[in-house]
Amino acid sequence: AARALPWRLFGASLLAAPEPAEVSERILSQRGIVKDDTFKAHTDGHAYGDKFPDYFLLLCAQACEEGGGNFLIDGYEILRQLQENPETRWVVSALEHRPVNQTSRLPSVTPVLLRAGERRALRCRLPGPPSAFMAQRVSEESEDPKQDAQMLEIYHQSIQKAADAAQRIYLRPGDALVVDNYRSLRSMFHGRDPYRDQRRLLWRCWLWTSASRGLPDVEEGELHSTPGNAPGEVVGDEETDEATAKRAKTKQFRRELTKSDSYFKFGRTQMNGAMENLKKVSGSELLTKIRQNGFKLTVGDITFVLAESYGFCWGVERAVAMAYEARDFFPDKNIWVTNEIIHNPSVNKQLSDKGMKFVQTNSDGSKDYSGVQEGDVVILPAFGASVDEMALFKEKNVQIVDTTCPWVSKVWTSVEKSKDKGHTAIIHGKYDHEETVATKSFAQKYLVLKNMGEAEYVADYILGNGNKEEFLSKFSKAMSEGFDPDVDLECLGVANQTTMLKGETELIGKLFERTLIKKYGPQNINEHFLSFNTICDATQERQDAMYKMFGAEYEAPESKLYADLEGEQVGIDLMTTKNAEKLSSRQMEADSKGGGEVSDEIPAKVDMVLVLGGFNSSNTAHLLEIAEDKKITAYHIDCAERIGVADGEATNRIQHKPMSTSPAQAMMDEGLEVTENFLPEGPVTIGITSGASTPDNIFGDTLKRVLAVKGLEA
Repeated sequence: AARALPWRLFGASLLAAPEPAEVSERILSQRGIVKDDTFKAHTDGHAYGDKFPDYFLLLCAQACEEGGGNFLIDGYEILRQLQENPETRWVVSALEHRPVNQTSRLPSVTPVLLRAGERRALRCRLPGPPSAFMAQRVSEESEDPKQDAQMLEIYHQSIQKAADAAQRIYLRPGDALVVDNYRSLRSMFHGRDPYRDQRRLLWRCWLWTSASRGLPDVEEGELHSTPGNAPGEVVGDEETDEATAKRAKTKQFRRELTKSDSYFKFGRTQMNGAMENLKKVSGSELLTKIRQNGFKLTVGDITFVLAESYGFCWGVERAVAMAYEARDFFPDKNIWVTNEIIHNPSVNKQLSDKGMKFVQTNSDGSKDYSGVQEGDVVILPAFGASVDEMALFKEKNVQIVDTTCPWVSKVWTSVEKSKDKGHTAIIHGKYDHEETVATKSFAQKYLVLKNMGEAEYVADYILGNGNKEEFLSKFSKAMSEGFDPDVDLECLGVANQTTMLKGETELIGKLFERTLIKKYGPQNINEHFLSFNTICDATQERQDAMYKMFGAEYEAPESKLYADLEGEQVGIDLMTTKNAEKLSSRQMEADSKGGGEVSDEIPAKVDMVLVLGGFNSSNTAHLLEIAEDKKITAYHIDCAERIGVADGEATNRIQHKPMSTSPAQAMMDEGLEVTENFLPEGPVTIGITSGASTPDNIFGDTLKRVLAVKGLEA
């Protein structure tokens, strides 16, 4: 019978799922329910707290000769009738705000009317077989139990009256009743009359789909069907728009891709070997010496003070190691890199020298993949690739080497969970940054916010302050197609570009949670806000180390709007705070760089700072900002060759990028400044650090150049 169902929606799911729950005298008697009992009017979703399945499916295996009629009730019509009666008008408002016990397998305390997306969702479970479920009842938390009891009595009597009058639907063997729970039954009730025949046999199945706003929290957020509460298989929505359909399947696509023959998998031994081989070419004996000397070293009248956290983060180091290993593993293949493997020109040049090719960008910003042919090898960079890119490479039948940082992949998973529940993804990042471009492709609705100021603007709009036309103009390049701020800001999930500051991302998450609490109430926040732990500490740790070098501390950003909301919501705990456990690879980085403990004798003051990293590296640029903010002379260079050499001898000059020069200009060697005699005569203490995309060997070569200016050697 399952094969006769609309296949894309139900057939595959029902066949693949565990055996659907049986509704028969045999199974019901085990639960203390006799054949004369009735499954009175109710809504599905109680077994999952406030989560509503998208479809309810009832398949008739054997009918009974009398009784057993199914019925549906329009809940909105009940509300309308209550609203029109002056004596019961108060009940409608009370249903939305008064907490009641909603008990089943997972008890909860919640209003009867839930805000679910653009509509209200009704809940009800009338008194029925006590062993099967329990009805709504007055909460122990009620401030007025007598009034709440009256509210429920009026509500339940109205539903029962409507149930008695409703038209019955009788199923014959092979018939299937499929109720669109997501689009209609959130506002409706269903139920079944007592049956009078022990031979009656029904199969019951609840279905959650890829576009669900009410997806239960299960392992890795799997989409599923259930016979009761057991996880089953994915079932896809009917899609009217090809792009929407593709985006709804991103998680499934990623899973299929990683299991396909096109996806090259590194074994643990191979990966460990690749990391060790990378150390041989990207390590620096000089930096290791500085680390093991307490992160400082004096040579002649130059004292180097090394930041506690600097250079390659674990995710970048892993990506570069995998790229090198790919060249060794596929020595005769054409190897393409979809973008810079990382934001460091020296590393990218080394890969080019190994014969790897970089996909070129057209004048309109699109990429030219015409050179990539079947059988070639394609390397996805550390900050990932978009779904469209990955789908193209799979279609071209190339070998994919995916070096995407695991922390970035974690952000994608969070964005997909937001999409599964119908939430808009708020992405803290830069809309045109490669990582954010990839992250956006996993979302269906998104809004990219660069900083706290933009977040406050959006939060203020949610609270009813703002102009829609101005909003759409302000974020025209940073939001999904067709974005409607009046609709798409009702339910939110916050994620981030991993190179953004941890403190700012955390505050943005807390700001939106408190904003939605103010608008919808703390009792409804779980329906409107999702909190994820997607913050990588690598960027923050490098900046904290810079502040420490200057005897200062990082000051978390502030928000007046957040402070005002926090003052109004005293005593309300935030999910954002509870999920604030950080992702850190600091110990792995320390192990790969030679260990070492920071000396307590590090000089309190540095005379200047060298900041080493790609000119288009945003996390490196932030390090320069910190030095300038603290009024410390600082030079941002991308390689050792920026420290001048004339006629074979080192000269006291440095070519560097000022803050006023854009990354695009600097990458073309435009807008760079030259400072003569940057090293003063006599003793000098130089703070040294590098961005997360800078290998130690380039760092070490730079320090050797500095020493050579004064005729010194390490």
